[in-house]
Amino acid sequence: MTDKNAGPTPDSIMTPADMRPLLLRSKHEPVHCAIGLTDKYDAVVLLDHKIHSRRLLALLREKATAVKLGLDHSTLRFGMAVVDSDVDANLVRFIVNKPMLATSEQKLHLRVKGSGFLKVEIVVDEVLDSDAAESEEARI
Repeated sequence: MTDKNAGPTPDSIMTPADMRPLLLRSKHEPVHCAIGLTDKYDAVVLLDHKIHSRRLLALLREKATAVKLGLDHSTLRFGMAVVDSDVDANLVRFIVNKPMLATSEQKLHLRVKGSGFLKVEIVVDEVLDSDAAESEEARI
């Protein structure tokens, strides 16, 4: 249990225990993700199997604002999370829209490790960013 005087933590957004069932689900179908760092350089992860990645990123920002958790907006990414049992059942592959710093990847690894998965790999797919821009233009 967290101390209320300690302030908000990434657990205020999604705990590793909440991540686990979604990451297990990603063995069968990818789940959408929004990831980044707080202003204290802790990793934040938000996963969902229904809400699409770009909207999930907006939801991450909203939740962080609601619980007064400061985010480093330059580190925020969106995409998909996949666990491929054929390759490695302990590896979570995050397919994101932009490259991440090595520090972000290390912090993300520590965060995901609490959910029972031992390895993290970041794969950049810039098509995700262009697809999101095209869908935004289509709505306007």
